[in-house]
Amino acid sequence: MKISAKKGGIAITVIAVILMTAKSFIGQEETPNNSGFKDKMFQSAMEHDGWRIYNSWCVFFAKLVWDISIPSGPVHDRAMKLITGNSQSTLANFLKDTSGYFYVTDSAFTGGIIIWQDYENGKPTYSGHAGICIETHPGGFTTIEGNTNNDGGREGYIVALKHRKYNRNVTNGLRYKKCISIKIAA
Repeated sequence: MKISAKKGGIAITVIAVILMTAKSFIGQEETPNNSGFKDKMFQSAMEHDGWRIYNSWCVFFAKLVWDISIPSGPVHDRAMKLITGNSQSTLANFLKDTSGYFYVTDSAFTGGIIIWQDYENGKPTYSGHAGICIETHPGGFTTIEGNTNNDGGREGYIVALKHRKYNRNVTNGLRYKKCISIKIAA
């Protein structure tokens, strides 16, 4: 599944395509217990990017958005290889990557993949959450996230717009870790 990087003869930046793509999925819902999706075309696209029945799907949603938005080529191929179904292993992959195609930063950037880590009693777990940053503002950012809910947790049922803060000192719940952004888009 690909979206053209041109519209009406005017080139659209990769970031703009990422934002447009993420926004187009707002409202997509899963069926209970990560057993699938109400929209079978969305489910097929998620399966294409590695999601399987009963998997958590926030990272697969971010992967789908980047898969559709980044033009075919080495940047796209490298991103698809580095993004796994787990937020923490995805972040570790990008931190180790030496391709020069990506930034991993402490601050959020529009079009980037935000990674959180789940903390319990002040200790990090191996799980977390991911979303696409669509806007930044002082002290926080706005995201579109898959597998979220009204409480903003990592377990959910819908693709939704969320307003988040840099919550770097959370004892229990999601703690902001990093943002993965595209440096070279061709």
